Amino acid sequence: MLNLRKLKQDFSSAILKEGKDLFETKKVLSAKILHLDATSIRISAQVLGQYKNTYESIFEIDRLESETIDSDCDCPYHYDCQHLAA
Repeated sequence: MLNLRKLKQDFSSAILKEGKDLFETKKVLSAKILHLDATSIRISAQVLGQYKNTYESIFEIDRLESETIDSDCDCPYHYDCQHLAA
């Protein structure tokens, strides 16, 4: 999966901190694999945000390069957000 060095390339330090806080406070409610093959994995996660809003975050990772291929969140920011970082 992604390591911290790769995450720092995709997210600002503030967003990474917020994502880590969401993860550590168990705000990632669920996660499921949507697609898995030898080269990529696509994951959907439900993340609890502010005001008890739940956001769906979907991201795809290149398993060979350990890099994000695509990501999307249904929060107002849509991508590169704390919900995806979580």
